[in-house]
Amino acid sequence: MESIIHLITFEEDSTKVQLKAVLSSLAANVKTYSNEQAFLKYYFSSTKGAHKECIIINTKSSAAPSIALIKELNKLKNIIPIILISGDSSIESCRNAFKSGAFEYLTRPLNVNELLNIVSESFLHYESEVEQFRTYISLKDKFSKLSNREKEVMEMILEGNTSKEAAEKLSLSPRTVEVHRSNMYTKLKIRSLPQLVQEYDFFKKYDLRTN
Repeated sequence: MESIIHLITFEEDSTKVQLKAVLSSLAANVKTYSNEQAFLKYYFSSTKGAHKECIIINTKSSAAPSIALIKELNKLKNIIPIILISGDSSIESCRNAFKSGAFEYLTRPLNVNELLNIVSESFLHYESEVEQFRTYISLKDKFSKLSNREKEVMEMILEGNTSKEAAEKLSLSPRTVEVHRSNMYTKLKIRSLPQLVQEYDFFKKYDLRTN
């Protein structure tokens, strides 16, 4: 699988060329962008998960533009790790970067080996994120096939109710609840209650994390 490093430089300086040369040693395709619009144009047209990717945002001074871009990408449910390189070494900027979702925050002067190690780690992190994202999309598709009544029955079951208890709370007969339960298991391709609990728990936690 091809590795792609997206290098976004808000201010033109000599470090752009130097960074590209250093990063190329990882046998990765280093794509450079002079502003966020240029990168977003690529982002919207690309297929997520087709490559190992990371984003490096390089600024000479303030980290504010970098953090603003991270927040913009968060709205798009971005899962590509973002590494910030900044001349701003303040604790506040570092804290804001991580709070916004940065994978790593580096300040100048750069330690080349540290940068290369972090980029390699970000590729592994991205592969894990892609796997989780694909699982989430698959589960989202499965759960969307349930009718409203089947979803109600599922929630009752997940809360620990028996079919009889669920029937009483939903004003249904136990037999009707069993029918909905059977249909739900068939649609979700679920074989056991523990499997349902595990898949729904993953789905809800991922959904909360990205919304």
